[in-house]
Amino acid sequence: MTGQPKNIFILRIRISLFLILLFSFSSEISFAQREGYLQIFGNIRKDTKNLEGAEIKVMKNNAAVQTLYTTANGKFVFNLPLNGEYTVSIGKPGLLGKSISVSTVVPDDQKDIIFSYKFNVDLIPAVGDAAQAEALSKPIAKIAYSQTYEDFDYDQEYTKQAKAQVDQVVKDAAVKARADSMAMAEATKKRKQEEELAKQKADVEAKARAKAQADSMAFAEKLKAEAAGRARIEAEKKHKADSTAAAQVEIKRKQDEEQARLKAEAEAKVKAKAQADSVALAGKLKAEAAERVRLEAEKKHKADSTAAAQAEIKRKQDEDQARVKAEAEAQAKAKAQTEAAERAKIEAEKKRKADSTSTAQAEVKRKQQEEQARLKAEADAKTAAATAAAAEKAKQGAEATARVEAEKKRKADSTASAQAESKRKQAEDQARLKAEADAKAAADAKAAAELKRKQEQEARTKELADSSARVEALKKDAEEKERMSRESKARADSVSKAQEILLARQRAEAKENERIKAEKDSATRAEQFRKEARDRAYNDSVKAAKAEADAKIRAQADEKSREEARKKTEADAMTKAKADSIARENEIRKQKAIQDREAKAAAELQAKKDALARANAEREKEVKKEVVAPVIEEKNYPEGITEETKTEPNRSILKTVIKREGLTVVFQKITYTWGAIYFFKNETSISESVYDLEVKKQKDYFNK
Repeated sequence: MTGQPKNIFILRIRISLFLILLFSFSSEISFAQREGYLQIFGNIRKDTKNLEGAEIKVMKNNAAVQTLYTTANGKFVFNLPLNGEYTVSIGKPGLLGKSISVSTVVPDDQKDIIFSYKFNVDLIPAVGDAAQAEALSKPIAKIAYSQTYEDFDYDQEYTKQAKAQVDQVVKDAAVKARADSMAMAEATKKRKQEEELAKQKADVEAKARAKAQADSMAFAEKLKAEAAGRARIEAEKKHKADSTAAAQVEIKRKQDEEQARLKAEAEAKVKAKAQADSVALAGKLKAEAAERVRLEAEKKHKADSTAAAQAEIKRKQDEDQARVKAEAEAQAKAKAQTEAAERAKIEAEKKRKADSTSTAQAEVKRKQQEEQARLKAEADAKTAAATAAAAEKAKQGAEATARVEAEKKRKADSTASAQAESKRKQAEDQARLKAEADAKAAADAKAAAELKRKQEQEARTKELADSSARVEALKKDAEEKERMSRESKARADSVSKAQEILLARQRAEAKENERIKAEKDSATRAEQFRKEARDRAYNDSVKAAKAEADAKIRAQADEKSREEARKKTEADAMTKAKADSIARENEIRKQKAIQDREAKAAAELQAKKDALARANAEREKEVKKEVVAPVIEEKNYPEGITEETKTEPNRSILKTVIKREGLTVVFQKITYTWGAIYFFKNETSISESVYDLEVKKQKDYFNK
């Protein structure tokens, strides 16, 4: 703040009451007793340039009593009533505000005087948190009435101390702001380095994940292809099984058709034979009846001949009947024995074939069990070897073993189910064949019994049996039995052949299953080895990438730590050097300020004393020269403003006459040749600022 230079040449002429009465006009405005005030004006600047729009707020008792803003040229002016305590705050956004304490308390004999005071204030940009400093909350200057100068002045010592404190606060804030800026820059650099490291690490992990994902996709594609291959193999197996089942169904159908055909043929033959036997029996009975009639006639004829001949005939007949009966019984017994022997032979052959089939099935089952045991032993040995070889991959090996065991169990269960189904079908075929043979034997036995009964009936009813016919019948029966035996053997051979075909297919399927299992085990082992190799390669690449990233991070961290340590050491050294320098400068400034203050105070005091002495001398000299306001001439001035200039030997007078509503006020500006300038309102001496203000106010009024 720059204080107003003291115009020691301004004379404050106190006009006594008798002079007021002497020179007063009818208007009380010009000469009546009035209250004085302090007019404050000046400039607000920033960087030595006038500042427009700065806010000036006048506070009294912590309440705002007046607020104004600087003009385009940075000027301001306002009045403060006397006998008050005020705080004038000056500020603008973005700048450090300042405040000034103003005390308008004056002696009682000065309360009617209009004082003026000028000061300039320089505002600086806000730096850091300087606005919160305690020094900025205190007034930068204190203005009060000076008994020495009988005018308002500021406390220079206080202002210097306050200014030094503000300067120190601003300097400390600037240092702190620079340190904060450096810290922020360092933090930003650190954050960028961390982000770069994080990005590099993320890139490495992303590449590793991408590689793992590609390997996983390739492995999934391979598994998919293997699954498709297994599905194709399963489909082929199912097709073969369906074909085998269809063949078995076809064989069974043909067997059923053949058995139905044979049964129909047998029934047709039995029926035809029964019909033929019935016809023959009817013809035979008719012939026998005719023969009996003839015989009765002959008997009657012979009876009429001789009793001896009859007795001989009867004897022969009895012999013939006995012989025929004996032959029939012998033939029936022989036939029964032959049929029993044939049945026993058929049963023995069936039992032999059944035993052979059972033995073959038992052998096949034994071989299958041995093969399964061998396969299981080999699988167990391979599983144990794989488990021992992949100890570090225990979990994967266990899962693979579980899958292999599940597949083996499924195949074993499938093979056992197929064998059980084959055995069940064979047992069913054997039971069916046996039931059919038993039914055939029962039918044959029944037919034989029926034949025997008929033969016995024929023997009983026939007196004379035709031995050649009986022999032919026996021959036909033997041929029929032989044919039936051949057909039964053919059926048995067909069943045996079907069983052999079934066993051959089962052996082929077992061999195919063994081949598929061997291929699958080989593929599983190869895939296991490949997966282990991929896992090792992936783990090695991840470890290498991680080690490289960690090494890079550690190297960067070490470099960063060294750089931070170096910077911290330099910053500490710089801070200490600055602190020491600032302390020395502060001490030097403090000592110099004390010396300057003391010297300046002494010089100012001496200057003020000298100025006061000169002013008193000048005042006395001027008074002697009758330096008083020129006598106002009474003229009839027009309404408004009239200006007149009068030149005298040692001075020039500019007179401005204001006539307003019949009242006249005269302002005079007197300029002496030696440089002194005086201002008067009517007969009263006033300051230049009051003169300019009131003349301007009157001109503005009339210019409206």
